[in-house]
Amino acid sequence: MAKKPSNKKVSIFLIMQDRQQCRDMAEGVREAGYDVTEYQTGREFLIDMRNHTGGIVIAEVRLHGMQGDDLVKELASEQETFPVVLMASALDTPRAVKAGVDFIARTP
Repeated sequence: MAKKPSNKKVSIFLIMQDRQQCRDMAEGVREAGYDVTEYQTGREFLIDMRNHTGGIVIAEVRLHGMQGDDLVKELASEQETFPVVLMASALDTPRAVKAGVDFIARTP
């Protein structure tokens, strides 16, 4: 028997340093039916994450201050269970792989 789709919205935490790219991506994700909260740095997310009970983190590997792979380490050290997807350019792909998370390679 097929699973019935859940009516519960999944929260997406989008962390991208370019504000306009973040807005554009967030718009597309919202159109797909997800709740999206936008951040420009990993620190902003870490400060705010205590206000959320779960969701999926989508972050760039290269961020101002704390890098995406450092964010993954910080979440693991705090025993937070947010699934993480890192977005990486071709040059950043080895870094995303080393972080041990799913990643999306993109061209610049």
